[in-house]
Amino acid sequence: MNKITTILSLLLTGLLLTACDKIDEDERYTPAPSYTPARSILIEDYTGQKCANCPFATNTLHSLTEYFGDSVVCVAIHGGSFGVNEPNGLATAEARSYYEKLNINSQPIGVINHRGFTTNFENWTKEVCNLITTPSTVSMSARAWVEGDELKVSVNSSASDEMDAIMKVWLTEDGLVANQNLPVEWGGGTDKNYTHNHVYRKSVADVEGVKVQLSPESVKREFSCSLKSTYKMPYNVANLYVVAFVYTEKDGVLKVLRQKVEASVTE
Repeated sequence: MNKITTILSLLLTGLLLTACDKIDEDERYTPAPSYTPARSILIEDYTGQKCANCPFATNTLHSLTEYFGDSVVCVAIHGGSFGVNEPNGLATAEARSYYEKLNINSQPIGVINHRGFTTNFENWTKEVCNLITTPSTVSMSARAWVEGDELKVSVNSSASDEMDAIMKVWLTEDGLVANQNLPVEWGGGTDKNYTHNHVYRKSVADVEGVKVQLSPESVKREFSCSLKSTYKMPYNVANLYVVAFVYTEKDGVLKVLRQKVEASVTE
């Protein structure tokens, strides 16, 4: 059993034990199979600064990204009844539109691979393991850089067969220090210096996505957006990342990647 299998086995066992009232006793210690990532997975974490249980979901994301690396891409989308709206908080109008579209009324909750339905965070690991070993037929690469007050993004994509899909490009930011309510198990209260990562800041492409036709021939598509922030905290270019993905309504995300934003154009 290799290192990643051992870690995943422990992680899965821990998650199963947290919900052992739902699992027959003779099934609680079933060893985890080997997981070799064959595709990338997108997890949308619908969270809020006033959601005391949301840090539990954040820890689950941290574990998944630590063990699967770039094969798991996370985006923390702030909003809902526990969100704090901009300019003082991390919930934007765009982010709130996703809550409305999905009719999200509880947190923490997530969406795996942009499939249009929510999944409780206790099930994220299981869902990721079920999906991550299935190869993708789509290839992508991206580059993101800053020019003045604008973000520029280029995305190359191709597929083994011709297909119609939708492409979305999101801007996220790590290292945002802001309030976060904490679980009672952690002492409760509000941590005024909580570090928020993977935070959804805005859509670079149209918020509803751009229709694309994929084929074996790689095609470059270019996008841009303003970096003039409406947040109380301005953008920190050193902590900015672009998350680009293509998906279909039927199959969800076919390919997702996370690309660090360059501070300036570098040829």
